[in-house]
Amino acid sequence: MNNYERTCDMVNAYVKEHGRKTEMGRGEFIEWVHEKYENISVEKNNLYPTDISFNLYNNGLKDFPGPCLCLMYVFENDKFRLVGTDYRPTCNVIQYKGRRNEQVVGKWNNGIFSFLPTPIPTEK
Repeated sequence: MNNYERTCDMVNAYVKEHGRKTEMGRGEFIEWVHEKYENISVEKNNLYPTDISFNLYNNGLKDFPGPCLCLMYVFENDKFRLVGTDYRPTCNVIQYKGRRNEQVVGKWNNGIFSFLPTPIPTEK
């Protein structure tokens, strides 16, 4: 089992017991994982929460690590929400969130991602 799989197992167990409302900052999340798995730490820089997050704010999306998506990045407060691997978002993927040139570049539909053929500027 790799670090991402171990981490997702932890998140799934937590979500099963506590629901999907918990949010953690990057460092807080990695420290939480490190408490159980000493080989995963901020210092070793061997876990990137964005690598296991449903990405909502990026245009550089190419490949996803499959069943190991278990976090949702929350732009408004720069935290990660623990949602578990069975979470199936339906929402837009936005590039340049919060900027004048903000645009929708893709969509999650019941957990399946697809790019839009042409980005759509958001109304400010």
